[in-house]
Parts: sequence; C-alpha cells; structure tokens
Amino acid sequence: MSVQTLLISTSVIMVLAIGGTILTLGYKGANDALTVALEEQFETLGVMLRERARRLVDPVQSQLAMLVHDQVTIASDLSTRLSRLPVLSSVLDSNPTLQNLYVGYPNGEFLLIRKIENDEQRVQFGLDDTAIYIVQTQTLDNDGTMVGEYRFYDADLHLQDVQLKPDYIYDPSDRPWYLASEGANRPVTSEPYVFYSTGAIGITLSQRSASAASVIGFDVTLGQLATEVQNLRLTPGSEVAIVEEDGTLIAYPDLSQVVRRTASGEVVRQHIESLTSPVLSAVAQQYGLSGGYQHGMVTAAESQWIVSSKPLDIGMGKNVRLLFAVPTKQLFAATRDIIRDQGIMILLLLLLCIFITLLIIRQITLPLRQLSKDVHELAAFEFANPIKVNTRVREAVALAETIDRLRLTISRFLDINRAIAAEEDFNTLLIKILDEIIATTETQAGILYLTDEDGQALVPFVSRRAKGESLEVASMVVPLSFQEALVVRSARYERSENVIASNQELERMGLEDLINILAEPPAELLATPLFNRSNELVGVILLVEDGTIDPALVRFTEALSGLAAVSVEARRLIAAQRELFESFIQLIAGAIDAKSPYTGAHCARTGAY
Repeated sequence: MSVQTLLISTSVIMVLAIGGTILTLGYKGANDALTVALEEQFETLGVMLRERARRLVDPVQSQLAMLVHDQVTIASDLSTRLSRLPVLSSVLDSNPTLQNLYVGYPNGEFLLIRKIENDEQRVQFGLDDTAIYIVQTQTLDNDGTMVGEYRFYDADLHLQDVQLKPDYIYDPSDRPWYLASEGANRPVTSEPYVFYSTGAIGITLSQRSASAASVIGFDVTLGQLATEVQNLRLTPGSEVAIVEEDGTLIAYPDLSQVVRRTASGEVVRQHIESLTSPVLSAVAQQYGLSGGYQHGMVTAAESQWIVSSKPLDIGMGKNVRLLFAVPTKQLFAATRDIIRDQGIMILLLLLLCIFITLLIIRQITLPLRQLSKDVHELAAFEFANPIKVNTRVREAVALAETIDRLRLTISRFLDINRAIAAEEDFNTLLIKILDEIIATTETQAGILYLTDEDGQALVPFVSRRAKGESLEVASMVVPLSFQEALVVRSARYERSENVIASNQELERMGLEDLINILAEPPAELLATPLFNRSNELVGVILLVEDGTIDPALVRFTEALSGLAAVSVEARRLIAAQRELFESFIQLIAGAIDAKSPYTGAHCARTGAY
C-alpha cells in the first residue's frame, strides 16, 4: 500500500468516525435533553391543569357562599322564591360551568333553575327560541299535596309558559347532596357523576343555608375541564386524561369516550380500558393510579411512549390522577429534523475536509515520490542531478536536503577513490584528499599533520582552505610529548576530539594567526588521528569551523580519515620501496667496480655523471 493510499484511507476513516460520533452524541444529547425537558413540562402542565380546574370550582364555591345568605333559602312561599329569580339567573349567566342551581327545603319543597341548552329541550316542551330558562318547582298546596310545575322564561325573565307536572316527584331531603350538607357548615363536593338531564359529567357543590332552614346546591359540568385537557396535548398524537383511582374517566379530549348510554337508556361513565388508544391503560397498569409522581417509557400500539402519572388536586373531594403519554416518534421528530440538517452540514464539511486533506496529502506524497525517484537514481550511481523538491512541507524539504548531502558525500567518496587510483604523485594525492574532506564536511579550513621519521612529532604537511585554496599560515612541528596540544590529545586517546577554538588552543599548535587569516574567526576545532592497518599513528587531520560542529560531522570525519591514513601509509611504503631499490642498485654497482681493476669506480663515475 502506498503512502498516499494509506494517508487517504486513514484520513477518510478518521473524518467519518469523528462525524459519526458527533451526530450520534448530538442526537442522543438532544433526545436526553428533550426527555428531561418533557418531564419538567409534565410537572408544569399538571400545575397548570390544577390551577385551571381550581378556577372552575373556586368561583362556584364563592357564589355558593354568598347565596346561602340569600332570602330564597328562607322563603316559605313560591312567590317570594320566584322573586329571587333575577339573582339566581345572574349567577347562572356569570359562570358557564354551572348547569343547575337549586334549593331544597326541609318540608320537601324544591326550587331549580337551569338554562335551556339545546333545541331538543325546546321541542320537548313546545317552546320557541326565546325561551332561555326553566324553573322547576315543587310546593305544598293548602291541603298538603305536593304540586310540580315547570315555568319557562325568556332572557328578560318574562314568563312565557307554565306547565303542571303531576308526575314530577322529587324529594330533596333524601338526596346525597342534601344529606351530605346537613352536618357541615362549609361547601360539600360530590364525586363526579353523569347528569341525567344532559348526560354530561359534573359534580355537585352544596351547602346548608346560614339559617339552616334549607340546602342550596350547584351542578357544575366538567366539560370545560375536557377542553383544558385537550389544550394540554403536546403533539397531535399525545394522550391526556383525568381519571379516578379506580380508572373511571373524568376528562378526556374525546367526550364521546367518557360516557356511554346503555341499552336501557342509562348514561354511564367509561373506564380507562375502554379508550380506543391503549397507551393510557398501559400507563395505569405499569405505574398504577395511586402514589406520587411517576414517569418513564411504555410500549403500546407498536410505539414507544414517554409517559407520566401524577396525583391531581382539583377540589373535587376525591383523589384523581392526571395521565400523560407522548409518542417518541412525534416528540423526537423535530430532533431528527435538526440532526438531519446537521448531518447534511457535517457531511458537506466532511467532504470539504476530505478534499482539503487530499490536497495536503498530495503536497506530502508528491515530494516523496520525487525523492523516491531520486533515490533510485542514486542506487544506479547517477550522482549528477541535484536533489530538490518544490513543496511547502518543511520536513520534505529537509529530507531532500539530507538526501542531496548524501548524494554529494557518496559522490565525493567516489571522487576520492578515483583520485587515489589515478594520482601517481602521492603528495598531490594527499592535498586532494584534504580538499575533499574539507569540501565534504563543509568546514573552513584544514591542516594535515604527518608523523616524522622517528614518530616523535607531528609535522604540518599541507594547509588548505575551502574551495581548494591554499592556506598560508605559519604552523609549527608539534612534539607528541606536548600533551596539551589538541592534535596530540587526539592521537594519544585514539579518537576524534573537538574543542572551542580558543586563543590558548591555537597558540599550543602555533596557529594563532588563523584568527586574522580566515574570513570568519574559527569557533571550533576538530582533530582526527590517522592510524594505519598496524594501528600505528601516521598523522592527524585538523579541521577548522566558524560554527558549531555537528556530532554527526565527527563520525563522518572519522570515516574519511581512513582514506587519508591509507594514502599516507601507501606514500611511505612507496618511498621505502624506492629507497630499497636505490640501495640495491648501489650495492650491485659497488660489486662491479670492485671486481675489475681496469673498470674500478666506473659505475660510481657514471652515476655521478
């Protein structure tokens, strides 16, 4: 696998992994936050519904508290009671939740006023559209007979009709609302039930009059409560209901599912299990209908629901509960839309990142491919072309420079080898070797010291500048016994040594003039000993640098010093061979001169000639 393929694959995988992680964490975080917010919303909605329910009941209790002091509660005749109709009708008009207003007397007499709610009632009693109120009365006549009558009034309380109802028999004294108020001096609220006349669900609030002569009662419908429940739905598919502890429905957005008329014509309230949606029944089964606030998740109708069950005090005298259920599909729909939009944006950003990454990878891999091609040329011993890459990647430029230095180094090694093989004058060869070492190490100057014939001192053989120029500097012979000199220390310890080019170090080797001769004052000195194959010291190379010497340069110089040592050793061997050959010739010539008295000293005279 190529570097480009590896980098592209890695970058794409990392970008996709980061994008996927961001989307996953974003979706989960949004859902968790929405769930927490929904639970808080459940609590808030419960408080709102409780307050709205109290606003339905509390005004009725206030009106009831005022009417217990009204004259109608102590009136003993029908005419006096009817004279209070303006007050009673205004109470009905002021509160739309009031269905009926009635007074029960100890002797069994009864007075009820209610509004005509629909045209069916007008048809039933043969009334026109102007009839607004029905007043139902039950009074004792002179002979003690209970007489029932219906009176119909228009909006201005003008009597329109009176109908006798002999079959209208209603004894308030044995009714639950009357009995519950006998021993109480405050309003009494009944349990929710179905009103016979309208089939609506409501409650009865009753209270004994201030004179204790009668009991006054209000029938309050809970239809408005169903409207409030409808308004609490957070999503179109949400389910909300108010139920009693046994599961009997009090309020539900669809009133047709709250009550049902039996075959006998009786209107009865429905149980939560009768709802067409099974989710609220599942909530009741899983969390119960008693205890404190509970919430969680349920599965119903092949969907996940976030649900809540909490007690609700709405002033009805009985514990009721508020049930919420919100489908997660609808609840998280907005979240999914947001995540989808974010996903599209992230995808576009990922594509942009991939494109930019490809450009960056191309900037990296193109110089690497070029360098690979150049290295193949080096392997084929093609050293003529300089190695250079056109890129802004600093590391690639540094690598190209390093490889180019390697090209130059190898090329110079080969040049040195060719010079050693071609040069017959070993003095000239040593000069060339020193020039190549200075050029390869990129130092300022260099001096080659050779040991004298006795091996007791280091004698300067040649001094050179960079670029193959001669270095005219006065240098002295350095005895090997002078251990303070850098070249001697290097030879003694048989290793390269570099030091700061202080005046003291230069003076020890007689090179103090270098400071004035060189263009830049020397900063460091590097001495490398030369040993032959018998590990005998044959010389020392001293390099001068105007900057800090890299440790790698020390090792490189040690490698180059081997060539110089071989050349010096070869020079000495050839010189010794020449001396041996000349001595051998002189020996033969002496023998010839001594053999014949006629030709004696002839060879000596010929050599001198």
